Amino acid sequence: MKPLSEQVRQAVKASGMTNGEIARALGIDKANLGRALRGEQRLSGELMDALGELLKLRVESPTPRQREAA
Repeated sequence: MKPLSEQVRQAVKASGMTNGEIARALGIDKANLGRALRGEQRLSGELMDALGELLKLRVESPTPRQREAA
């Protein structure tokens, strides 16, 4: 299973929006968004919720069996 930051990064790319557009829509700093998408900064629950709503994402946690297989 891919890291969460990678999954979100792929969804951002698929959206066709730039990081700047997403940051403006969420009211956050573009640099902070970039760091989070690169995995350099933790994705907060608040940011995940906002990204999910904006990009129409559904985040699923792996099952214990999936975690063991990773």
